[in-house]
Amino acid sequence: AFGIFTDGTSKTITVKDAGKVKTAGNNSWSSYADDGQEGINQWYTYTTDKSGNYTLGRIPYSITEPGFGRVAQGFDITTGAINKSHPSLKGESGLGERAYGNNESIYLLAETELYSENTTMGTKNYIISGVSSVATGVDNVDIDVATGAEAAGTHNAIGVNFLHDKKGYVIAAVVLGEDNGNAKDYAFILDSEPTQEDYNADPDEWVWYRKAIVNGQEVELKEKGSSAKYLGKAVMGQYEWYRISEDKDGYVVNASSKNKDDTNYVKNQAVDFTGNTVGHLYISSPYAFTQLAQNDGVALVREQWTGTETDAAKRGLVLQEYTLYTYDRNDYNTGIHLKSDANAVLIQEDVDDSRVIEYFDSKDGRANVEQALKTLENNYFKGEVYYVMDDGEASTIIIVDKDSHDSDGIQGPNNKKVAKVEYFADMKVLYAEDKDGTRIDGATISLYMMDKGWQHVGDYTTSSNTPGHSGITESLDLTPGQYKAVCGSVEKLFTVS
Repeated sequence: AFGIFTDGTSKTITVKDAGKVKTAGNNSWSSYADDGQEGINQWYTYTTDKSGNYTLGRIPYSITEPGFGRVAQGFDITTGAINKSHPSLKGESGLGERAYGNNESIYLLAETELYSENTTMGTKNYIISGVSSVATGVDNVDIDVATGAEAAGTHNAIGVNFLHDKKGYVIAAVVLGEDNGNAKDYAFILDSEPTQEDYNADPDEWVWYRKAIVNGQEVELKEKGSSAKYLGKAVMGQYEWYRISEDKDGYVVNASSKNKDDTNYVKNQAVDFTGNTVGHLYISSPYAFTQLAQNDGVALVREQWTGTETDAAKRGLVLQEYTLYTYDRNDYNTGIHLKSDANAVLIQEDVDDSRVIEYFDSKDGRANVEQALKTLENNYFKGEVYYVMDDGEASTIIIVDKDSHDSDGIQGPNNKKVAKVEYFADMKVLYAEDKDGTRIDGATISLYMMDKGWQHVGDYTTSSNTPGHSGITESLDLTPGQYKAVCGSVEKLFTVS
């Protein structure tokens, strides 16, 4: 038999004797061997002999049943959620009594696998195959419990199978459902796929990592298990928003959003701002945000400029004390107030399509946004601004500048747009190229000569002054020797003979 223990471990055990057990929907006691259920899903006491064989002892569905009185178990198929606001499990008629979670209750989130399928009837049966997470204390869980038809598709895995003491407190519960995690944040995903994956032989699981911006900081999201359900390349998109839920150990247990007309959060769904209106969680314009009167139910706001506006005054971002005005404040009351410690992030696209990210996270929210706007230095803004809201104020502002920058624009931390530097001996010039092999004007190349160490010769700028030749320096009269040309993080060693 496959067994789950209260510490979250699970394994196949050899059952020597199970006495009499009672299954859901069957009010008579029958032997384990005669039951015929592949997923009995009940709690037992147990003892083991010297060979490791298990003898199981039945646990009743009523604490008052004669001969017992210490513990009882129950099924609950109607509870919608388990969290600190909903700590009770009510039990079903004849199959349990009401019990309450406390700080010592153990919640085991069940994993399931397909057991059988009737393609003619279109039905599937699942069995519990393990435990995906363990949490202690009802204040540390937030689980949407599977109910109704969703739970009935599993062999007796109906919602919650719980064990309680004589005072009515939950000792442990195996729960079928979706773990929303205890911590929830909105994450802007930075990479296109997991940056790393590690395998741990004990306890035989993988860990995946993705980079994201959360609360104005660059963080590394992590997920563990047998597959990347949430952080995988195929399920999570780059430069998209998700509501991330994490367990008490900081591992992602859900990634979802509530878009457009969604009633509930949808797993592995990125935020889609298109078509969102006033009544929804995510909105695409401060016009709608203003109509909501800075409702604290709004979690994420986007303002977008296409670069086609005719009025220059409508293209800027204006900061007045702790209020950021977007678009034209004379025509629209669209100012969004900053929290006193709001963080700011500026993302600018370089000419090679890489993104240069700067973080402003001092304790002064006004100074953070002000510095981001100064760094932007662009009154004719083309791009997007995201506001992560907290009780009607912006706790994080992310500015995504999508203007096309040339070589006189941003350089990036390592002059990223220059991918190659070469010395052209016939013309005695240095030249710089981008990743596509196109010559670049305006790149500064520092030249060094080996003479008891690298000695600085001079700095030279590529230009198109020579007819028919762009992206080259002036002609260099170099003495024979070994040289090194440096442009940002790109280096080129060459010899002049």
